[in-house]
Amino acid sequence: SGSASEVYRVVDGPRDEQFIRDVFPHNQLLGIIPYSEEIRRNDRNGMSVLDGLSKEMMARFEDILKAIQ
Repeated sequence: SGSASEVYRVVDGPRDEQFIRDVFPHNQLLGIIPYSEEIRRNDRNGMSVLDGLSKEMMARFEDILKAIQ
């Protein structure tokens, strides 16, 4: 049988993130991308959302990539 995995974006703060972590078992949660003006600005300007991200935000994307590889 297959397994489902989850990635969440537009998480607005630590309470939202903790709620998601409590609801989904760790093995189903690939990662959480918090709401970010950086991502929103890049998207609106037609840039890759990964361009110019902070090290902390880039680490979240890298963790998700590692989880799916």
